[in-house]
Amino acid sequence: MIGNLKNKTAVVCGSTMGIGKSIAIKLAENNCKIILVARNEEKLKAIIKSLPNPDKLTHDYIVADFENPEQLDKNVGDFLNKYEYPIHILVNNVRGPLPSKILGADYQLFESVFRKNFISYHILTNLVIEKMKNVQWGRVINIIGTVYKSPYPGLGLSSVKGAVASWAKTLSYEVVPFGITVNNILPGPTNTDELKTLVGILAKENKISPEEFMDNLVNSIPVKRIAEPEEIANAALFLASEEASYITGSNLTIDGGFTNFL
Repeated sequence: MIGNLKNKTAVVCGSTMGIGKSIAIKLAENNCKIILVARNEEKLKAIIKSLPNPDKLTHDYIVADFENPEQLDKNVGDFLNKYEYPIHILVNNVRGPLPSKILGADYQLFESVFRKNFISYHILTNLVIEKMKNVQWGRVINIIGTVYKSPYPGLGLSSVKGAVASWAKTLSYEVVPFGITVNNILPGPTNTDELKTLVGILAKENKISPEEFMDNLVNSIPVKRIAEPEEIANAALFLASEEASYITGSNLTIDGGFTNFL
């Protein structure tokens, strides 16, 4: 069965809502033990309770703020130092930056976005990958979005995601001898609270209603709808599986044909 992750453990980041939550659920449904990472402990506890527990697996969580690299490094590092079992899968995922034009953007804002959307991925991967090396098997899956390949007006800060794509490609060369693959998933517009926030801000900037902006957005997508988080989770499940062992250093675009080029 494609996606059967029995005896596998996954660290899933940004997993209390949206795409991250859907990925955690999908992996758990396919016999994977889940370690959630997010900053809100109450939400983490609620997600833990809602996850399916095949074979009576005990899921776990780590409280950490992706905007605070030092805290992230310490909290995840401390957990993994005490964790006696292998880690097989890492899903790097954080909420993207709010809309902003590049011209006039304060450099400190870019530094903040870079810490959250790039440095956090680097820290987590370096912490987890040692446990993957121990078992000579691993999957690193980065959620980075389509904006860096097909820029969208007003989302200048998301250009940072391009650095993640280049970093991931280089990393894939370094870790392939250990049976570890590194791939990126590039979701297009997806039905999440994050998209609703983006639509509200961009609609206001364009002096139209959120409903009109969303209609325009949907009409610009060839399949004439936005994605559901579960559709992104299906792709993560495949990349995490044994069946995807020959795929590494790749960008998987899931956007209904939305981006202008690949």
